[in-house]
Formats: sequence, structure tokens, C-alpha cells
Amino acid sequence: MNPLPTHPDRRSRRPRITIHDQSWWFDDPARGHPLRLDPLFGPCGWNLRNLASTLGIGERTLSRIIEESIGQTGKTWLRHIRIVRANKETLQNTDKIGRMLKCVL
Repeated sequence: MNPLPTHPDRRSRRPRITIHDQSWWFDDPARGHPLRLDPLFGPCGWNLRNLASTLGIGERTLSRIIEESIGQTGKTWLRHIRIVRANKETLQNTDKIGRMLKCVL
């Protein structure tokens, strides 16, 4: 017996993780609109299980979506985002300190 044919748009209708305007988004066609992930990382403790729970899906499902969308494991993806954010904040703080020193000196 032949399996049912796959609809050509099936992949585009799956949930996915995207980046747009320097923000990460969870695009789930079932929701009808994308959800911005950046504000959720900190409150979820940078934990994949907590993030998945907040999104209303399982950890394994979120891991699969991340791997299909980004090509990285969920843990690696979150670690990378956290490092980039920390580096950005460090550079911003260094710039502020430099400007304050110029005013003082």
C-alpha cells in the first residue's frame, strides 16, 4: 500500500523558529501569528524545557523544531543566544563606563 502523498506546502506549515529584526520568533501556523521569543528566555531561566512549556509544546517537539529551523540542538542554540546577549551587554556597559570616564577626566 502506498503512503499518502505529502502536500508540497506541508513543510512550510510546520512550526519553525526564525530570526527577524534581530529578534527570535516562534512561528506556529496553528497560532495564527508569530510569538517573539526574546522576552521569554530570561523568565524561562534559559531552559529548553521551561521555554517549551511556556509555548505549550513538549521539550522534544521544541528541540525538533529548532534543529529543523536552525540546524543546531536546542541547548546549543540557547547557549549561543545567551553568550551573544552577554557580549552585547558587556560592550554596552564598557561604552557607558568609557563615556563616564571622559566626563570625569
